[in-house]
Amino acid sequence: MKPLVFLLGLLWLARVALDVLLAATLPHPFLLLICVGDVILFTLCLAGCIELGFGKRVVRLSRSQWRIVFNATLVLGGFYVMIKNYGELLNMPSLSGEGGLLQILLDFLPYLLFAVPVILLEHERKKAGEN
Repeated sequence: MKPLVFLLGLLWLARVALDVLLAATLPHPFLLLICVGDVILFTLCLAGCIELGFGKRVVRLSRSQWRIVFNATLVLGGFYVMIKNYGELLNMPSLSGEGGLLQILLDFLPYLLFAVPVILLEHERKKAGEN
């Protein structure tokens, strides 16, 4: 898990830079909401990954709160994919040229990568009998 923490840290830096760039260049309310949600949820997911990898609690959340974090991350990823690939249907600026299946999967992949360690952390806490 320790190499995953390092790699997710690099992905976190890249996504925060991308979100700041998107928020500055495309000031649409939905995109701004997604950018802020990305930063908050990815930071919480990275904290969960650090807890799983190193055993140090950075954020004190219960098992049910971690479940909310990974569910919110996956839902936000779905919204991001819909808005990025099909934004012109919602009268929003389109962020990609073509919304093929491969592009949709690549857009959703960072959300999945951040959610998986939190899912594992929630499972570990469930096995340990924590609330």
